[in-house]
Amino acid sequence: MLLNRKVVFYMTLSAKNAIEKLFVKAQAGKLDDEAFMNELMETQVFVPVHEKDEIGGLQSTLQATPLVLKDKSGVEVLILFTSSERARTVIESYPGYHDGLFAEFKWVVEKMAAGYAISINPGHELGLDLEVSTVEKLIRNNRG
Repeated sequence: MLLNRKVVFYMTLSAKNAIEKLFVKAQAGKLDDEAFMNELMETQVFVPVHEKDEIGGLQSTLQATPLVLKDKSGVEVLILFTSSERARTVIESYPGYHDGLFAEFKWVVEKMAAGYAISINPGHELGLDLEVSTVEKLIRNNRG
């Protein structure tokens, strides 16, 4: 199995989009790990990005800095969301992260470096945590 059970789901309340419906199916046992990850790779996630001060409405850089936090053990965790609405209350606590972009999860994984965990909707009832080892497997599998 691809994941070796190193995926942690939170409880499910109500799914509002395709990725959340996918989480519900997986939590209900309707998908095995491999099928879940294949479908997850094709869904869109919201990536909060830091925006530097703009000059006259123009961005001063083309580089996007995603929200990365350290967990209690010091592991860096890329923070993603299933929608911009789910992100709002969390990113309010991080100055400069008032906006973001939507991207396929596969694209996010392809752009990542090794050594990071991922949390989608951290602390929310409808969320997912992927450990570093799982993320590294995804990176290897998607870079060919």
